[in-house]
Amino acid sequence: MASPEEYLVQYDRFLTDESRAHPWRYYMNWADKPNRGKGEYYANVSYMDAQMGRVLESLRQSGRLDDTLVIFSSDNGPVTSDPQEAWELNMAGETGGFRGRKRYLFEGGLRVPGIFRWPGKIAAGTAVDTPATALDILPTIADYLALSLPEDRVVDGQSITGLLDVDKDTSVQRSSIFYWSIPTPDGMEYAARDGNWKMILDPQGQPQYLFDLSEDRYEVNNLLKREPDRVNSLKQKFDAYRVSVEGPGDL
Repeated sequence: MASPEEYLVQYDRFLTDESRAHPWRYYMNWADKPNRGKGEYYANVSYMDAQMGRVLESLRQSGRLDDTLVIFSSDNGPVTSDPQEAWELNMAGETGGFRGRKRYLFEGGLRVPGIFRWPGKIAAGTAVDTPATALDILPTIADYLALSLPEDRVVDGQSITGLLDVDKDTSVQRSSIFYWSIPTPDGMEYAARDGNWKMILDPQGQPQYLFDLSEDRYEVNNLLKREPDRVNSLKQKFDAYRVSVEGPGDL
């Protein structure tokens, strides 16, 4: 969370006496330490933004800005101001109302910003709500460069140039489901998404939640018992994808 003084002073009203007196102090365990406020977090966001500006300005000065594909994203899920681990204290991220947060498989733990800039190729100011993943970046860049991906291995993700190009139809046909895996504090471990339907599963790969994100983007209504056919269909796709990732001996 360290930032130069010029950024910290912009958020002085959000700092505490502890953070003002000891701006570089850090503890691995904050359990019994004074609150540092949200100012350092806010300053760090502004500092990061300024560094992105330096990259863009360097491209501008070199005359390459409009010929460069710039992609901005983030780590998955914020650590909010409601810490669950000692190392999460002094954070102030927000999920925008989505359920969950970092280390969870709800949308608050999975959704991240995806910002693409390429004048003349990507229309400025366009917002696309079709889901994509960081795994799509490699196939997308290969597509733009007319390069063939290796055929001797599985390449997760696929090109999303159809979502980006000004002269295309802003659509992409997924060849597989979205798949996530992480042990979570609430006892889940997997998530799978096919279209607008999303399933969350326990460590044994058994479905525990089913959401229709087109109608329930905040994941309030668990449709697991109301949609048995949908559960079975998505579970079969999940099992097949899991084997491709972990191998049959791990199931």
